[in-house]
Amino acid sequence: MKNLKTVTQVFAGGKWLPAGSPLPSDLPNFDYEKHAAKGMIEDTEGEEIINPRPESAPDPVTTLDNHATAALQTALDAAQQWEAKATAAQTQATQLREQVQAAQGKAADPADVTALKEYRDVVGVLLPHGFPSRSTLFENGYYTADMVQGATDQELIDLSGIAQTSLEAIRKVVPPVPQE
Repeated sequence: MKNLKTVTQVFAGGKWLPAGSPLPSDLPNFDYEKHAAKGMIEDTEGEEIINPRPESAPDPVTTLDNHATAALQTALDAAQQWEAKATAAQTQATQLREQVQAAQGKAADPADVTALKEYRDVVGVLLPHGFPSRSTLFENGYYTADMVQGATDQELIDLSGIAQTSLEAIRKVVPPVPQE
């Protein structure tokens, strides 16, 4: 593409070139292919006219390879993060299974369950957690709501650790049995 000439008048390189003039093959921003397609320029030796690639322009294949490599690396990094999360989840699931198996191994003996039921039938249900002055009542032999209900206010006040405000809180939950 070194033997170019104008077929018609062409504006190239900042000036008008008359028909039949030689045309330089290294004009920046000149679309050689477009002018050849319109029949405005020709190669005197019949070679194909193509736009020269700028020397500073990256090779499109290399650029594509670089973009593909970067995209592939990003996808690989994301996959490794998901793999790490999946491994952590599997580890946690294994630990939970082990805990369930250990808890099942410590399951109550049916004989113990029966004994506890019989005890509750006789004694009653223990005072629940959060019951006012529960530990003081336990220390003094009051284990169930029925036991606290059967005690007089004076008997409860006489316990070490039960004051008037504690008694009022207890009686809000378990009122005394009416005296005859």
